[in-house]
Amino acid sequence: MNKKIKIAALSTVFSLCCMMFFSCSSSGNATVNISLNLPKNVSVLKSGPDTIIDRVLRLFSTAAMAAPEDVTSIAVQVSGPGMDTFEKSYPADTVKVTLAVESGADRKFVVKAYKADGLVWYAGTATVDLASGETRVVVITMRDTLRLVENLNDGDQDSSPLDMVSFNEKLYFSAENNTYGREIFMYDPGDDSVVNAVDIWSDANSSSPAELTVYGGRLFFSAHLSDTNNELCSIDSSNTLHNYEINASGSSSPTGLTVVDGKLFFAATQSGSTGIEPFVYDDTTGVPVQIANIGFDYYGSNPFGFSLFGDMVCFFAHNGSYLYSLYEYDESLSAPVYSFPDMAYTVGPSSSIALLGDCMYVPVSYNTETYIYRFDGSQFVPLSTSINSDGSPETTPVVLGGRMYFQAFYEDSGIEIWSYDGTDPDDIVLNENLVQVTDINTNLNGSSNPHSLTPIDGLLYFGATDSDDNTYLFAYNPDTMLPPIQIHQMESGVSDIRKVGSVIVFVDSDQPYGDVYIYDPARPVVEGVNPYALSAFNETLTNTRILMVQGNRLYLASNGAYRDYNGGQPCGNELWIYDFYK
Repeated sequence: MNKKIKIAALSTVFSLCCMMFFSCSSSGNATVNISLNLPKNVSVLKSGPDTIIDRVLRLFSTAAMAAPEDVTSIAVQVSGPGMDTFEKSYPADTVKVTLAVESGADRKFVVKAYKADGLVWYAGTATVDLASGETRVVVITMRDTLRLVENLNDGDQDSSPLDMVSFNEKLYFSAENNTYGREIFMYDPGDDSVVNAVDIWSDANSSSPAELTVYGGRLFFSAHLSDTNNELCSIDSSNTLHNYEINASGSSSPTGLTVVDGKLFFAATQSGSTGIEPFVYDDTTGVPVQIANIGFDYYGSNPFGFSLFGDMVCFFAHNGSYLYSLYEYDESLSAPVYSFPDMAYTVGPSSSIALLGDCMYVPVSYNTETYIYRFDGSQFVPLSTSINSDGSPETTPVVLGGRMYFQAFYEDSGIEIWSYDGTDPDDIVLNENLVQVTDINTNLNGSSNPHSLTPIDGLLYFGATDSDDNTYLFAYNPDTMLPPIQIHQMESGVSDIRKVGSVIVFVDSDQPYGDVYIYDPARPVVEGVNPYALSAFNETLTNTRILMVQGNRLYLASNGAYRDYNGGQPCGNELWIYDFYK
């Protein structure tokens, strides 16, 4: 075959392949040549072409020369505004790919490297603007989807990251190292760097910043300025420190920082002997103000649970008897704080408010019994005395699909999940307005002790124990009212259930070996694959907690070891990142 015939034949094959797989000849397309760089020392499983598709794809790919070990396949996903997302699969040893992509702005390329277990172990991304008819070279360097960001504290000492928040397009958190003590650190996703944002108490002294809260263009927190001075502080976008001297004779020790109705509420101790009382900080005045002196002498009222009910800011506090009442704050009144009801009820500091219709619901104890109480703006009424006859503790209620769900005891079934439709408590009909969702532990008087009730996308996720004394993550669909779906067996219990994009993240609360799991509701449950544990990527990970969810990324605090492929070096509890890909 002469040279012209060879060129013509190759051109025909190229055109055919473009029409079949890439639509290269379409008007408005751009040609993208992607070079793929796997992490150093990662080998790929070389596999010969088994199908016609494999053979065609190999015409436009360059093989990597490596021994079979890690990667079993490669996938390239392309997405962008105004175009249909598509994904192409390639042999594991592919290092170059040519694609035709519809031109336009923000064309995102995601390259995923799979291992034999079906999980994405290495990945990389690039986003570019493509003009019609242009040819663009894109180099994508892949790295571990789970990785240690930085060992902030020397060797295997803990930096123990806490309280991560997003501020000024960076992520701020509290952590400890030998240079600064426990201070505020800043992670920049742009250059993947961690630096000390501000050294509040100089040198290695720890200011121990806590309750990081974004309000009014600043990051607020409590911190030690000295041994005897813990105060409300903030930093601005340039990381300049501001502090507010609430207690000139000691520490105000602010707690419970909460943004409600455009203001910052918290509990603190003012100068003198008023004890711990409610405060409000308004960005327009820039001065923290004590709302009222609810308690007596130096004990204070210890307020907590600031939240909005109608147009009123509510919180719990006690007047000196240590039995907590619900208070409402109205800045227009000369006496801005008053209580409902007149008689005091005990609520624990973990209690929080749930809203259904025009009413508020909260777990409340009175004498020796604990029930869920309803507040309609004028009175408290117990909701569940008809079922919770022994006063067993109940979970804080959650609202889903016009009903409220909570844990309660019933003599025939033990402690299970119940739902309520908001009917006036005087008119409740058992098994109609107040309904037991299911009986997971069917043993005589057996209790499943449901916990971590979390509504996500119309489903109720929770942990519970079955009749064989095994704890699982469950999902309940209130539309079908079928028995809850059993998703995953836990070592101990489930906690911190969250939605991340289209998947569910949860923590096995077994400590110190707790693990983080990823579950995709759109895929069938397959042991080890869906859900899958992050320890599958690094078996040394222990004591793992979720710090923050942002986009397709999880920020974690965990003990582990470096993934340097030459023998992991141990580290303490440090900041890790997991980028998840489906």
